[in-house]
Amino acid sequence: MNRINVYPKFARNMLAALFILFVASTVLLMVRQEFSLPPSAAASFAAIIFAFLALPVLATTKYLLNINEEEASNRSLQEVKSVRELVAPLLIDLDYDVRIGQYASSDLNAFAISSVFGNKALIGFSTHLIDKASQEQLLAIAAHEVAHLRHGDTRNKAYILAFNHALKVYPWLFAELSRRIVRQAAVPVGLIVFAGFVAIALLSGSTEAFSFLGSLTRGLAPIALKAGLCVVTFIVLDYVLRQVFCSYSREREFAADARAAEMTSPEAMISALSLLTDPGTAVGVFDTHPPLDERKRRLRIMSSGLRE
Repeated sequence: MNRINVYPKFARNMLAALFILFVASTVLLMVRQEFSLPPSAAASFAAIIFAFLALPVLATTKYLLNINEEEASNRSLQEVKSVRELVAPLLIDLDYDVRIGQYASSDLNAFAISSVFGNKALIGFSTHLIDKASQEQLLAIAAHEVAHLRHGDTRNKAYILAFNHALKVYPWLFAELSRRIVRQAAVPVGLIVFAGFVAIALLSGSTEAFSFLGSLTRGLAPIALKAGLCVVTFIVLDYVLRQVFCSYSREREFAADARAAEMTSPEAMISALSLLTDPGTAVGVFDTHPPLDERKRRLRIMSSGLRE
């Protein structure tokens, strides 16, 4: 198994630990408040844990609770009876209550998502895809999305995105504050420094003025360095986490293709993939899908193996 497939389990376990700590600290604080218990080291520690974890926990709710509803609302998803009837045979024995619909887009695309809790899932097809694809092609693409649900890929992606956002909350917050402070303070501070430099140069000479400038620079340098470090830390962390998510996504596309080919046929999957926009042969670290040529090549090998 590719090592990237271990990351969803790691993300899930870390999220579980985060929520256990948050709930435990919340319960302890509520008990202390309810019974008017005297201050203690445990209560102080619980308060720190609660305050520190509140924002990361809040950042995960989108992916753990209502991602289906939010995505449907954002895309103005409309259910289509004919597409539902076409896909229905693929949903037999699937442990999800699947909502199927279309969304207005000129892209040739489809997606499947599910939240972590509950058994609700969403499969959406772009209007352009529904208009252009034959029934066989549309069924193959639907099988690919259903395969993601059967393999748990959509749930795993929710785990990864939730955990990644929890990790990024404070780096993002500090980086954003640093950017705004520097942006808003740059002009006023620059004008004050310039005015002070000119005034000292006129009153005491250039030597004193440059001495003043050097002292001020030494005083401001640590602040600027910390602000820059916050921004760089967030950029690096965001880069790494996005790369991990995209690597997992690309890896799972091959498995979904193979499962969809079993539900329909390799030839139908190859034909369906020919409709989609190819990300190219040189896939970057932030591409969520591998090159279509490689996906087709694997399906042709699968097809050859079935004929032998």
